[in-house]
Amino acid sequence: MSQQLYINGKPASLLQRILAAVIGIGALIVFAFFGLAVFVIGLGVTAVLAVIFFWKTRKIRKQVREEMARMQEEGNANFSQFYGQQPSRRKESEKGELYEGEYKEL
Repeated sequence: MSQQLYINGKPASLLQRILAAVIGIGALIVFAFFGLAVFVIGLGVTAVLAVIFFWKTRKIRKQVREEMARMQEEGNANFSQFYGQQPSRRKESEKGELYEGEYKEL
């Protein structure tokens, strides 16, 4: 395969090859700056959305902290109900029985 640059079916002159290289390098630089600009804009949008999300959920987080503090004050520090465990399963886990074993990957 030939490495020769052809313009309009004719081999390119030295000036045309230099001009093509300069245009190619310039295009790479322009696209790099364009990509950087898109990245910075995306980063800014992400930061703004994160702040909005943080601001909108602050009341929920405050309620969760207050509820957990209230439960600890009552002496009911078992928070397994928040993880979807049923009361009967909690009693089994409080027995302290642990089954250990080995397994083999097939």
